[in-house]
Amino acid sequence: MTIWTSKVIAAGGLALALAACDPAMMGGTPITQTQFAGGAVTLATPPGYCIDPRRTRSGADQSMAIIARCDRLGQNGGRPRPEALAVMVATAIPLPDGTGPMTTRDLAGLINDGTVDQRRDRPDIAMIRVRSDSVPDRFGPYYWRGAFRVNGQLMGVTLYAPDGSGAAGRDGADLLENLARRTRRASDA
Repeated sequence: MTIWTSKVIAAGGLALALAACDPAMMGGTPITQTQFAGGAVTLATPPGYCIDPRRTRSGADQSMAIIARCDRLGQNGGRPRPEALAVMVATAIPLPDGTGPMTTRDLAGLINDGTVDQRRDRPDIAMIRVRSDSVPDRFGPYYWRGAFRVNGQLMGVTLYAPDGSGAAGRDGADLLENLARRTRRASDA
């Protein structure tokens, strides 16, 4: 499934998003929403997180964006709790007609680079936490993966966090659930 290829595409940008960027380069204005999936979806971030416009691609067939703490991107979007350091990769692909919702079982079946240690089915999003040895540098061994539907699109989200960040645990699931809820609301889904 092409939605998960974003892990490979985005890996180079993940380390940059964790490093401090030059605010002049980003303009300092927070980018907390963007048109996604050819305009079918409005991707909306959790509080304190911003979209990196240099690493965002939006097309009718597949879209991808990197989301990080605003302060790490040089954007003035407020700062979440210090332990919530994380980078999220969001992707979207069109769903064929009649496709049902993605479940944690479906997500777990797509994992070939680690083991699932937590599953969370929520009304807005299905999520799993994976322990893997193939996580990009600068991140801990756990990452969260989630999927939800919006306006005929399957949104895939992956969250990476460094060791010691609360986002490697429950805070990560909360961030993904918040992103799904805000994206659905902004997209009028």
